[in-house]
Amino acid sequence: MRPLVHPRPRSLAPALAALTAAALLVSACGTPGTDVDGAGAGATTPTTGRVLVADSTSRLGADVVATDTPAARLRGELAARLQATTVATALVVQVRTEGSDPTSADAALSAAIDDTAAVWAEVYGDDAGAAFGQAWRLHTDDVLAYADARSGDDPTGAAANQRELTAFADDVGALLGSGFPAVPAASVVASLEDHLDATVAAVDAIVLADPVAPARLVAASETAEATATTIAAGIAAQQPDRYPGDVESPAATLRSALVTGLGAHVAMGAAGDAAALDDVGAELVEGLGLVVPPDQAAAVTAIWQAHSAAVADLAVARDGGDADARQAAEDEVRTTAVAWARALAEVTSLDPATADDVAEGLSAAVIASAGATRIDASTAGPDLRSAMGAVAPVAAGLADALARANPDRLPG
Repeated sequence: MRPLVHPRPRSLAPALAALTAAALLVSACGTPGTDVDGAGAGATTPTTGRVLVADSTSRLGADVVATDTPAARLRGELAARLQATTVATALVVQVRTEGSDPTSADAALSAAIDDTAAVWAEVYGDDAGAAFGQAWRLHTDDVLAYADARSGDDPTGAAANQRELTAFADDVGALLGSGFPAVPAASVVASLEDHLDATVAAVDAIVLADPVAPARLVAASETAEATATTIAAGIAAQQPDRYPGDVESPAATLRSALVTGLGAHVAMGAAGDAAALDDVGAELVEGLGLVVPPDQAAAVTAIWQAHSAAVADLAVARDGGDADARQAAEDEVRTTAVAWARALAEVTSLDPATADDVAEGLSAAVIASAGATRIDASTAGPDLRSAMGAVAPVAAGLADALARANPDRLPG
């Protein structure tokens, strides 16, 4: 069996205890050292550079749209970070299963965990952020150890590692639940169990080189959104002055759906899997149902499907080394992205210039990573992480623009 990426003792107790202590401290005393921009004394700003808390501790500014409340931003940021960590974990599994050098993929996974921990640090401070990062690293070690046991035909080891994963869900769920009075522990446990079940299914498919592996990864990454919603709801209920807005409102749901949907689109473009891209498209269309009239959905969906097909074609062309085919596919990716964004603008009153900006940002992220994991998974990690990070603000900006154009459909 290969060594763990992060060798450590089996006990998660110290990290989990630190997380819970931070949550309980805030619950009892409020957030210590919070300054006007919400970063707090010694807090770490997430790599996006966006402030997650309110500029005012008591009210929202009149110009803040419902998709851009601190509560909505918190949910979307957590969802994007947990999704990126799930994708990065799966990439490490793929690389190790293939027997390639995992150095680059390991680094990308570590950076993804750091990004998620940075969000936690902004909420509870640096110590809690470090504890969260440690706990999630230990969790990913168990996922990777499970994958190694599966690929090494070690059912006993795989069963033991799966028990560790289950224990993680129970322990984190119970401890975080105890720190969030507004969220029952059972809700946290259930969301984590769903995430772990989907992750194990994706790992199994990757190890077995099953063609359904990309679709299983899509399912696993989608569970990150549910987990993020549960955790964000607890944080917002615990700190309503810092995170005003409704975490589960239609506006917050649209923001999170677009951030994770376009993130998954980029990830599946890197794999170049047409079926998985279609699965992502179906979820994205469902999320946009909050603003797209039902009688217009089919037309918008058809254009998105054409865009997804162009992304799959680009991945194949890059993998095959055909320069002419690659250029043609890149042109088609841009053309279909513009067509989709403009069709969306037409049926949602979105500003056409904003639609073109969305198309440009989406195309750039997709083109930068299309086919990356298909061509050489061992070197794809940094480019994929960068592309998923680049598309997140595009998605958030689209959500905000849709909210401004459709305030009645997107209450916050």
